[in-house]
Amino acid sequence: MIVFGVYFVRERTRAVESLLLTKARNLVLVGATTMEKLLSEAVKNGELTHDQLFDTDYQQITEGPLAYTDPPKFHTRYDRYFDEHFQEILDRFAMEDPSVVFAILADRNGYVPTHNQRYSQPLNGEEIHDRDNNRTKRIFDDPVGLKAVRFLGSDQQPVLRQIYERDTGEVMWDLSAPVMVDGQHWGAFRLGLLLAETEQSIIRMRETIFVSTLLMLLVSSLTIVLVVRRILQPLVSMTQSVEHLADGKIYQGFQMDSNDEIGKLIKAFNKMSSQLQQTTVSRDYYDCIVESMREAMMIISSEGLIKSANQSTCALLGYSCEELVDQPVEVILPSNWQKGAFNINDFSKPTLLMDKNDRGCFFLIAKSGKKIAVSLSSSPMLDDDGGVLSLIWVAQDITQRREMERRLQQAFEESWAMAENLEEQNLVLSKSQQKLEEAYAELKASQLIILQQEKMASVGLLAAGMAHEVNNPIGFINSNLNSLKKYLEKMLSFIEAQEKALNEFPDSEGKQEVAVLRKKLKLDFLLEDCRELIDESLNGAERVRNLVQNLKTFSRADQAEEAKVDLNDCLESTISIIWNELKYKVTLNRDYGELPLTLCYAQKMNQVFMNILVNAAHSIDKKGEITIKTRHEDDHIRIWITDTGCGIPEENLKKIFEPFYTTKEVGTGTGLGMSIAYEIIEQHQGKIYVTSEVGGGTTFMIDLPVAE
Repeated sequence: MIVFGVYFVRERTRAVESLLLTKARNLVLVGATTMEKLLSEAVKNGELTHDQLFDTDYQQITEGPLAYTDPPKFHTRYDRYFDEHFQEILDRFAMEDPSVVFAILADRNGYVPTHNQRYSQPLNGEEIHDRDNNRTKRIFDDPVGLKAVRFLGSDQQPVLRQIYERDTGEVMWDLSAPVMVDGQHWGAFRLGLLLAETEQSIIRMRETIFVSTLLMLLVSSLTIVLVVRRILQPLVSMTQSVEHLADGKIYQGFQMDSNDEIGKLIKAFNKMSSQLQQTTVSRDYYDCIVESMREAMMIISSEGLIKSANQSTCALLGYSCEELVDQPVEVILPSNWQKGAFNINDFSKPTLLMDKNDRGCFFLIAKSGKKIAVSLSSSPMLDDDGGVLSLIWVAQDITQRREMERRLQQAFEESWAMAENLEEQNLVLSKSQQKLEEAYAELKASQLIILQQEKMASVGLLAAGMAHEVNNPIGFINSNLNSLKKYLEKMLSFIEAQEKALNEFPDSEGKQEVAVLRKKLKLDFLLEDCRELIDESLNGAERVRNLVQNLKTFSRADQAEEAKVDLNDCLESTISIIWNELKYKVTLNRDYGELPLTLCYAQKMNQVFMNILVNAAHSIDKKGEITIKTRHEDDHIRIWITDTGCGIPEENLKKIFEPFYTTKEVGTGTGLGMSIAYEIIEQHQGKIYVTSEVGGGTTFMIDLPVAE
């Protein structure tokens, strides 16, 4: 009897605790899932940024009724958003069940941005009121709080339960589930349950059963003695009474007029019946709890039969209680849920049942055949050896929640499609913008190249004008010097004839005076020096004339259109123009081959040669050589210009023809010279190649087809 009482108390206690734990666990999981979706949507919709949501820069509140409290209160960048959007949701969890003391959302450091209204009242200066009525915007860094918010969960343990005593001595259950936002652990959803009423009921039941068990043990002992004394009749009467008791007729007393031991036993037996009646009342109280649950609860036997079902189960499935009891559990399960007969040992551990085709829920079959989506948890009731005696199934109708999730998913998909469309449009705009930028860069480069070419054309026109203006006075000077030379020769002839004639006369005083004067005036030196001066002047005039001719050849002002030219002449005219850049540090080697006349823009070709030769001269630090080689090969004119300068690094070779690329110091180069040269060569259907070695010099090779 004692074993029966202990077992009964243990099983009833375990069943109630399992029921409460399942209910609370489901509430916590629903709360955590809801918070995850709401927070993720807030980030996606732009109501909160990821940085704001994960803000841990807690700012102590220094103004208002929550300023400078003990413990202190804090603001974050998201707590006001939580006050506006989450307090009402938290109130729903806390207000619908009186056993729920608090429902909060806390980050990984224990910070509670908002609380349900029970603990979010403003301060009034009274210590007890402030302590008991406002716990919002605090950091709960106690061991229980930190363990709850840092719990990550697993498939085997999705919810953490912590049991502790409050400062009032009451036992609390603290259940928490992690809240993940975009795959990152934000904190936890916590639920606090007060078990005072439940604990008191369990204690009263234990005391009642314990006293009843002691009385039954005493009655049994006395019965044995009386049976020995009164072998037949008392024993039969007692047996009948016990049978009535076994049939559940607790209120039927055992009547027997006797004052002996059997009479006393009967009185004790009647008293025990009264105690059992009280125990039955306690059991009815727990039955009332089960019947008042909004969730459907069923007890499944080891044979797979439905042994008990509350009113919520009947309302959910459309059966009456009598129709469900002792029915195989397969009646309410989908036909494709499992293969073979129902085996209770498959449910030896607490689990959340899932449909094979829809992992988000489970389906029960109503009497009408309708499939009802539920969240179904299974908790086993075990014997002392760990064997499964029965199952407690708790189901919550989630049809409305699934419909909301479906709508949310549809809205999400529509938003995602809109975002993809916007992204495609942004990509198109980005490509268009990139093309415009490239076109603008090309236009800007072309504009600068044209400007540079116009400058060179202006320089050519200026050089041509100067050559024309200088050419006329140089012609006068050259002609006059030649005439002067002829006059001087005639005067010398006359003086020589005059001297010869004087020498034929005898010596006289006049002859001597002429000789002294000739010597004094250094007439012989003057006559000889005049010849040299005239020759030097004629040589200088010829050099100026050649320079003017080279300027005219370089500028080609009279050849703005294509004309047949000898590129060797173009090279020579260019060299004469830039000779001042070369003569001090360059030894120029010419290796000209015989070239045919080719149709080209001579002025532009001069510009190409000038850019390459000037760059070659600039690459030579002190002394070096520049070699120019020209050949006519396979109807192509090939020109090599090689220097012994510093060379070009390999990584820069591909850049030298790009506009604005230069290795010179700022202010000493525009970066357009080689770009212009490249375009001019391409304009002549030619190619320009470059090879270089750092420290070994550079070679440019120009390949032009002969144009007739």
